[in-house]
Amino acid sequence: MGIAPTVILGSLAGLASWLVWKIVGTVWQIDRAIDNTLLCLSARRRWLLFPDQIFAVRGDAYGLFLVLVTAQGKIWLWARMGDRAGLLAAIRRSSPRVDLDRYAEPRRL
Repeated sequence: MGIAPTVILGSLAGLASWLVWKIVGTVWQIDRAIDNTLLCLSARRRWLLFPDQIFAVRGDAYGLFLVLVTAQGKIWLWARMGDRAGLLAAIRRSSPRVDLDRYAEPRRL
């Protein structure tokens, strides 16, 4: 009877830790250089993406995240950025053959 609360609390702590790890790893700033390279910064890591290294941009149905599918793996972005259309235009300039799904496009209010 005493083990069940411990297991539940341990599971909740594990889930909370994973969620914090994901949030800390989410990109909060993207800069574009003159040569169409993109620099993505998160609290945990930094990615330098050269032209044609972004293969696809995926969004979620709720408009919370964007996922860049790159040669270096998946990079999670906050989708609620001030200039989402500008970000997607910069990605298209950097990687003209990028595949955008319908959830990645800017939302019409």
